[in-house]
Amino acid sequence: MKKDGIAVVGRLARGAVLLDGQTVKTKTLYDELRREFPGRQVLYVDVYRYRKRILPILWDTLRVFASCEHIIVLLSKNGHRFFFPVLHGLNLVFRRKLYHDVIGGALPMEAAESASLRRRLGKFQVNWVEFPAMKQELEQAGVHNVEVLPNFKRLEILSKEDVENDQKNRKEPFLFLMFSRVIKEKGIETAAEAVANANRRFGRKRAALRIYGPVDAGYRQEFEQLLERYRDCVSYCGCVPSHQSVSALRGGYMLLFPSVYPGEGMPGTILDAFSAGLPVAASDWRFNRELVRDGETGYCYDWRNPGQLEELVVFAVEHPGAIDSMRKNCLAEAGKYTPRAAMEQIRRSIEGDMEGERTAKEEESEKKEASDSSTLPLVSVIITTYRNEAYLPRAVESVLAQTYPNIQLIVVDDNPPDSIARKNTEAVMERYPQAVYRKHPRNRNGAAARNTGIRAARGKYLAFLDNDDIYFRSHIADCVAALEARPECGAAVCRVVKVRDGVCWEMTKLPGGDMARALLLSETALGTGSNLFVRTELARQIGGFDESFCRHQDVEFGVRIFSRCAVAQIPKLQIVKEMGGHSNMPGFEKFAGAKRQLSEKFSGEIGRLTREEQDCYYAGQYGALLYAACREGNRQAAEETAEQLKQYRPLSRKERLYLQLANLGCFPVYEWGKGLVKRLGSGRVRREAAAGLDRQDKEKFFEILRGTVWK
Repeated sequence: MKKDGIAVVGRLARGAVLLDGQTVKTKTLYDELRREFPGRQVLYVDVYRYRKRILPILWDTLRVFASCEHIIVLLSKNGHRFFFPVLHGLNLVFRRKLYHDVIGGALPMEAAESASLRRRLGKFQVNWVEFPAMKQELEQAGVHNVEVLPNFKRLEILSKEDVENDQKNRKEPFLFLMFSRVIKEKGIETAAEAVANANRRFGRKRAALRIYGPVDAGYRQEFEQLLERYRDCVSYCGCVPSHQSVSALRGGYMLLFPSVYPGEGMPGTILDAFSAGLPVAASDWRFNRELVRDGETGYCYDWRNPGQLEELVVFAVEHPGAIDSMRKNCLAEAGKYTPRAAMEQIRRSIEGDMEGERTAKEEESEKKEASDSSTLPLVSVIITTYRNEAYLPRAVESVLAQTYPNIQLIVVDDNPPDSIARKNTEAVMERYPQAVYRKHPRNRNGAAARNTGIRAARGKYLAFLDNDDIYFRSHIADCVAALEARPECGAAVCRVVKVRDGVCWEMTKLPGGDMARALLLSETALGTGSNLFVRTELARQIGGFDESFCRHQDVEFGVRIFSRCAVAQIPKLQIVKEMGGHSNMPGFEKFAGAKRQLSEKFSGEIGRLTREEQDCYYAGQYGALLYAACREGNRQAAEETAEQLKQYRPLSRKERLYLQLANLGCFPVYEWGKGLVKRLGSGRVRREAAAGLDRQDKEKFFEILRGTVWK
């Protein structure tokens, strides 16, 4: 019988109080697995002091192999040497699924020097690393089963109000903090000297340094001498449990992180600081620049020139406005490293190990693609399907009808396993053996479904298609041609026609210029998640879709993609979007929550807009919320939202009208009138849409319009 338990192999240090990053990360993962999988057995093998406990540890390891299908390993360099051969040896017998959650940032260097380590890493289902740069370094060393899983901590992130209150109560000296193991390589002396030298330059004590963390036994005497030497401005405050870190850091001015520790990965202390609203002054050692962005969440300096930290301390003291302006960004950044997103990624691997093994049909399809003599780059088209399964054959056929020949078709089924929609979808997919068919073990959301497709993709490019949309026949060919001709472009977009109940509702426009800005300001709309054609490498570098978003998933993904690269804008109509009415719209409160989430996610980007552009952004958000409140008949929410909208611009004539209709309880009259106006004007939109289509696409387009009316 196959076991479905989960195990963690790593240093939990049960019975001891260890606050190093490895132990904290391992304990956090174990605790989160127990929360995430309450119905499953979650075991552990504690490798703390393994040299003195070899026999008990081997017995525990044998026990978890007998009981658990999924085993997650978190080990340091020394642990690799002992445990990797043991784990892989046992797995020759038990055939379990082993996952490696990498500790620190030294593994790429170790793998580059050791062929045996590379072979052992290759035997894991996946090696999770904390940064895209680590993934790239491992791939360059020859290890390719690598995914990015950022470090995460369960922390209470301070509110903006708390941080603002702390700013108001701040007094000199400005309080700089260090929160790490107290060893020389963490830059303790560099930080102390920077603060002391800054005070000498000021001629008085304007900065103070507090140090938290366990003192390494071999460094204790030297550290005590340092405290004595700088006793006027440096103090040691002992150890703080990881769950109390934000409380300890609260009220501080800035975190100093001058580490040059060889194995530094994603420092949990920087996540602690962000959660407390503290910007960070860090060395640019290893991967620190991927967390600390100059002028947004702190500043980095050249680790080879530690004197630059003194300059940063002086700058911070003399420019409190510049430091305080980053606190909001730090809080937003902290939200990216909560356990939720990380556990979703781990769950995707554990539950059915990515929704099942590859079928013989998929393997046969891959062999056929591999034997294709075509030199055209492979494009992976990902269709996500949830309900609306009656439309799915139409979407699939539009992919199969593409003029571009080298396509991998992936269909991800996000319907619940026991639903009628799942059964109907399975019946549809039996007609398309050439497709890769992935089924989620539970409904997750569209972002999760697209990420499942991204992991299954083998193409150089990714295209996305909702199950009720269609591509016209040249869409893939035109997008490939655009990106092959322009290597600086990471994505391509086209025009979309929106259809509802047989009526051509509207055609989207392309803005030219900065797509990320235009998308935030609603100067353009993707029209649908189907209007995303991107380089696979780029999509994976940014971690795919943010699965915490239940709405605005395409906008969130689009802004992040478009901020990193140029975008090829194809002025042709390529996609038909089925709008389907308001049945998929959430209630006002959920919609408002989605708007807040989007604004918080991109607070940094919004903050860099001009004042006029910021007003435009918030006016667009509140305008959409006003419509949603009126449609729901929520008069109080409509009035409150209207007042908020007036802070950014006056109400339009249309908004005043549907606010009045909502107060009278007859807002459906507005919706009916809007539908009538669209229907009367649909002929113009239909003619514009059909004008650029060839005969076959035009026939298909009119079939869709007729079919939508008749269904």
